[in-house]
Amino acid sequence: GNISAYTLVPLNLSNSAVGATRVQLALINGGGGGGAGSAIDFFTYTDQGNGNPGVRIIATDDGNFSGNYQIQTKAQGGSGTGALSTKFTITGGTGAATFVSSVTASSFIKSGGTSAQILAADGSAITAGTNITISGGTISSTAASGTSGTSGTGTSGTSGTTFGTSGTTGTSGTSGISGGTPGGSNTQVQFNDSGAFGGSANLVWDNTNNNLSVTGGASVSGVLIQTVTTNRQAASYTLVLTDRSKLVEMNVATANNLTVPLNSTVAFPIGTQIDIAQYGAGQTTVVATGGVTIRSTNNWVKLNSRYGAATLIKIATDEWYLFGNLNA
Repeated sequence: GNISAYTLVPLNLSNSAVGATRVQLALINGGGGGGAGSAIDFFTYTDQGNGNPGVRIIATDDGNFSGNYQIQTKAQGGSGTGALSTKFTITGGTGAATFVSSVTASSFIKSGGTSAQILAADGSAITAGTNITISGGTISSTAASGTSGTSGTGTSGTSGTTFGTSGTTGTSGTSGISGGTPGGSNTQVQFNDSGAFGGSANLVWDNTNNNLSVTGGASVSGVLIQTVTTNRQAASYTLVLTDRSKLVEMNVATANNLTVPLNSTVAFPIGTQIDIAQYGAGQTTVVATGGVTIRSTNNWVKLNSRYGAATLIKIATDEWYLFGNLNA
């Protein structure tokens, strides 16, 4: 049965066991079995007959020769008959403690520490982090986010292009940067061809000679600035592939030759333009290697005088125009 005692003075239970613990109050549920237990009710604002207690401490059998411990309270502002809910649990055997909601830091820790920091029972610091907040003496926690996966990394593309292959997808992370397959053939400059990489034989980059070849014309909106590179020679000279679009200056004191080589020796692209100037006092003659044809007015191939200039333009495999300040 129940025993009720109403008193305005404390009820003291004492013993005289020096240096030892002695049981002074035992609550026994003789029924036994998992879930059987005993409880202590605290009526802080009303008596037992007017509703549920304000606080209830419960010990229950866990069905494995141990027990669970719970503390239950009612929500603030409710009626006397408001339902109790569990706020704190210690699981039998493992001793794991679970807080249903935030707990007041000052009740479980030592004083001290710095802002947003608490001290555990052994004095070690616990600092607030992503999932633990400390504010106004209250410790709160939230579920931790999953760890982000490692981003995939694409490998470099081949054939001198800058387009890597697609990166592998990281586990629960972001996909690697998508690459693509170059369009066209080797050395062809890439462009957006309806959303895919495109290449054309009319737009070619010569990486050896740092030369961009455009066939069919190029449209420029605005101002196109072209800087002429010069190649000054001090003796007779045979043209080389890097002379394309340059000004070759012949700085020779005596008569000298500028020779145009066969296409099989130096394969200038058709349309190549080379400017020639006689910088020195010696007259410069443009000479065609055997098998090369030079087309000029009156077949003149000599520069007229010092500082005179002329232009060579390749119009076929081994055929060139020569025009400018010429004489016989």
